[in-house]
Amino acid sequence: MEMLLVLLAVVVLVMPVVSLVIAVRARQQVGELRREVERLRQGETKPLVVPKPVSAPPPRPVETCEAPKPNALPPPIPPSMPAKVKPVVAEPKGLTMEQFMGGKLFAWIGGLALFLGIVFFVKLSLERGWISPGLRVAIGLATGAALVIAGVLTQRKERYAVLAQTLCATGIVALYGVSFAAHALYQLPPFDHVMVTFGFMAVVTAVAFVLAVRMQAKVVAVLGLLGGFLTPVLCSTGRDQALALFGYIALLDLGVLAIVRRMRWQALAALAAAGTVLMQGGWMLRFFQSSGYAVGSATWVPVGLLLGFLALFTAALAWKRKEDEASPLGAILLAGGAMLSALVFLSYDSISSRPGVLYTLVFAIQALVMAVVWLRPQARAAQGIAASLGFLHLWIWTQEHLTTELLGWALGLYLMFGAMQTAFAVLWMRRGDDDARPIMCWAPLVSVVLMLLPVASLPEVSVMLWPALLVANLLVIGVAMASGSLMPVLAALVLTMITISAWVFGRLPANAAESLTPFLVVLGGFSVVFGLAASVLAKRHAQAPLAQGMPVSAAVMPFLLLIAAMMHLHVGDPTPVFGLGMALVVFLLALTRWTGLTVLVPTALGCSLALQWAWHSGNFAPVHARTALAWHAGFTAVFMIFPHLFGKGWQTRVSPWLASAASGLGIFAVVCWTVEVLWRELPDGFLPTLFSLPPLVGLAWVMRYHAADNPARRVQAGGFLFVALFFITLFFAWQFEKQWITLGWALEGAVLLGIGFRWHLRVMRQAGLAVVAMALTRLFFWDLERSDSLHRIGAFIGVAIVALGVSWLYQRFLSDDEPPACS
Repeated sequence: MEMLLVLLAVVVLVMPVVSLVIAVRARQQVGELRREVERLRQGETKPLVVPKPVSAPPPRPVETCEAPKPNALPPPIPPSMPAKVKPVVAEPKGLTMEQFMGGKLFAWIGGLALFLGIVFFVKLSLERGWISPGLRVAIGLATGAALVIAGVLTQRKERYAVLAQTLCATGIVALYGVSFAAHALYQLPPFDHVMVTFGFMAVVTAVAFVLAVRMQAKVVAVLGLLGGFLTPVLCSTGRDQALALFGYIALLDLGVLAIVRRMRWQALAALAAAGTVLMQGGWMLRFFQSSGYAVGSATWVPVGLLLGFLALFTAALAWKRKEDEASPLGAILLAGGAMLSALVFLSYDSISSRPGVLYTLVFAIQALVMAVVWLRPQARAAQGIAASLGFLHLWIWTQEHLTTELLGWALGLYLMFGAMQTAFAVLWMRRGDDDARPIMCWAPLVSVVLMLLPVASLPEVSVMLWPALLVANLLVIGVAMASGSLMPVLAALVLTMITISAWVFGRLPANAAESLTPFLVVLGGFSVVFGLAASVLAKRHAQAPLAQGMPVSAAVMPFLLLIAAMMHLHVGDPTPVFGLGMALVVFLLALTRWTGLTVLVPTALGCSLALQWAWHSGNFAPVHARTALAWHAGFTAVFMIFPHLFGKGWQTRVSPWLASAASGLGIFAVVCWTVEVLWRELPDGFLPTLFSLPPLVGLAWVMRYHAADNPARRVQAGGFLFVALFFITLFFAWQFEKQWITLGWALEGAVLLGIGFRWHLRVMRQAGLAVVAMALTRLFFWDLERSDSLHRIGAFIGVAIVALGVSWLYQRFLSDDEPPACS
């Protein structure tokens, strides 16, 4: 009874697979025949050409004794009539239902019936005790061998190929089943020894492979493959013999891969890989923990086995014929199984605490998957999946097992992972795959993302983090340089600023100004790197999206972070913060000089002003007033002097000159508040007079040294003049009464309007109108309620005269005004 159950189990497991393979093969043959018939039907059939009949020569007259008749001619031969020839079309060799059932289906059913007959005979002999167990095994072996031999002999005639394959497949199944019964049920010698049974089944597998190749029978190869993988299971002793087991599996896989290379049966490679994965999984479930593979150097055994088989199937992709295109499915299945094992290893603290062992496995899987994708580009989705799983593995390990002692390992692993993805992305883009370029450009960003994890998970972060983060950003920048894609650089900049922010606000305590130095060094270093990279990218790829916005973003974000950190740490002495701000300003101005991106000048001015205002509003203390005043003067002087340093090269630019004119305007209020703290006895109007001198000097410089035909000259001069008039107006308001400021604004607006009409400069006219409108607004909503009668009358009369003058200017000159040369 046990023999029957074993044989039935083999039938249930094997015969459906065999039937499926045979059905697929038959369907492929039917499809090929149908396509051949369609091709013959669509082709033009040439009619047979019948040669014209040749007239027979006239017969010679027979010599007789009679005299020949005169003028005797042979009878005329009637003209031949060409017969109508019907085009001959070759009949296709189609596979009809009758041929399929008679030639193949009945052969397969007959093989199954023969196998079941053997099973029923054995069952009956068991029930009635006809023959001994040894004789049963001998009969079974003889029957299996006879079926195989019969199949080989039948194969000699091509018409019996299906029958021959069926006989061989039945014999192979019988040999497997009988040898297993002799070992497991009866323990008959010599099958009572494991190695004998193992060797016999291995020989049967080898014979099945040879027959499959010789007979071109895929079903026999599949049976041999299944039997080969079942052999270790059926002959298991319950002891861990990893090297013997997987040595046999390796030989089995090599045989399968050799058959695949010769016969081009790509499905066999996938089946062999699936069987290998199942064997690896079963072995690990049975012996991994009990044999101590999670501890010490023994862990290298499963790591080596997982990587060895993946390397074998990866190498098989390169070991192919030129005309073949081997399927990468087998290698991908093994990579998936190995990656699943690597994720399972995370549950063992004895392995997770040894990242060298753990990530040798993970990174080797990554490298082999890259090799698979390189050999078979159609499987490039596998690279994205493998990279995502590798990232997930690092994420889980960081969150669950990272300690301060392992931080060096973690940073090195992050960089190595990012370097691998970056190198593959660069090589892939150089290969010429433009479709994958937008995705590959983002590959190096994974290291930058990973660098954020230690800051979020560890209570204290070593200074080693920042050089590692810098290298990760350089990888992103390098790929952007090669590909021209700027968006990953902007994303890396944002992630870096988030990482630094998390460190400052999560790890540095508030009111800890003494902790500011490392932060300033880190922020300054990254600001220089990103500023330089953004400027170079914008210059090299000027037409790319975000080309102009990249340098501005790289300049603004460090200042925003610096301001936030300054407010969080409550910095009293502004020297460290303003020192870094000054260094960044000088760096941005140097980039402007080198790249010609003048947009960086007003950007740097706005950032420096924001930094000074932020410190003054949240951290100002009288004890540091003189220091702050010196820094305010230094920032203003840098922007005022900058455009004057480069001579003719900057005469046609607008932004640097306008920033120079506006530098004093933006910081004037802060300077006034600081001066009031230090020197309350200063005369009224001193500061406006002092601040009006630099724009007047700038105006004189522009009018003296800039060419008259320079289209930017009017805008440059107008900017300096506007600022100078503002401070002059403020001087009069301070010198006399503050109520007269309204009249001063009105006069300033009138002057600006006059200059705008004189130089045909629309921007200047619009600025004059805005100033006059401000004066009128102040007149009616401020001076009307807060001034005495004399001031009120003087302000109203003065502003009225100015407003009428403005109206006259527009009526007199606007119709004749020419379009502005530069606005």
